[in-house]
Amino acid sequence: MASRFEDHLKCLSCLGMFEDPVILSCSHSFCRGCVEKCWDEKGDQSCPVCRKRCLRMDVRSNLALSKVCEAFSQTSVDLDDVCSLHGKKLNLFCTDHQECVCISCFGTERHDGHRFHSIIEEMQKFLLSAKKSREYFQNIRLERNEEVMHIKVQRDKEESKIKKKFEEIRHLLQADEQDSLSDVRKEEEEESRLVKEKIESLDNDIAALSDVIRSTEEHLTSDPVSSDFNFMNNYHAVKTIIEKVPHMSEQGRRLNM
Repeated sequence: MASRFEDHLKCLSCLGMFEDPVILSCSHSFCRGCVEKCWDEKGDQSCPVCRKRCLRMDVRSNLALSKVCEAFSQTSVDLDDVCSLHGKKLNLFCTDHQECVCISCFGTERHDGHRFHSIIEEMQKFLLSAKKSREYFQNIRLERNEEVMHIKVQRDKEESKIKKKFEEIRHLLQADEQDSLSDVRKEEEEESRLVKEKIESLDNDIAALSDVIRSTEEHLTSDPVSSDFNFMNNYHAVKTIIEKVPHMSEQGRRLNM
């Protein structure tokens, strides 16, 4: 019904709702802009529908139609609540067709044997269902939050395990490092001690040889007979020292031959 009523409020030229409607002498109504545009394009002042000649001075504003269009525009939302077939308020809900109907639709062939509820009852059912769905999703969200917290706790535990494990490894490596360094120092100290002992022995041999050389040189210049005697007395001691030198050992063997 609302749709049929709205059709009477449409301009026959632009097919839209009247804007500043005017009425011609033939009683047809149009938007003022539509009539002027039509006359300007055709150069003929006649009704776009019946072709009856009209004069511009006869064009009058249709105030009544303008007010009806304005009122219809303001109440178009309310008309949506009216049944398009029977013009009655939509107050029932057909569960089979899932649509709102009026009381007159109840006995029609289209809805024969269908189940109906009042719209208020259907809204209450829908509201209850929506609340249950919201509660369900809220519980799911809570579970997801708990999963996130659980994952974080597990991550913290794993991080602690990893840190502890690597800390133990660091302690073991540090202990191994200290043991290795200690072994190196002990080895160095032992080798240094042996070398120092050899150096000390060499110093003693050098000093002994220096004394023999000095004493021999003194006797050779002062008393040859005595020098021979002293040389022979020191011969074996000097020979032992000389044989410690690799290249001198072969000469010592030759002296014994």
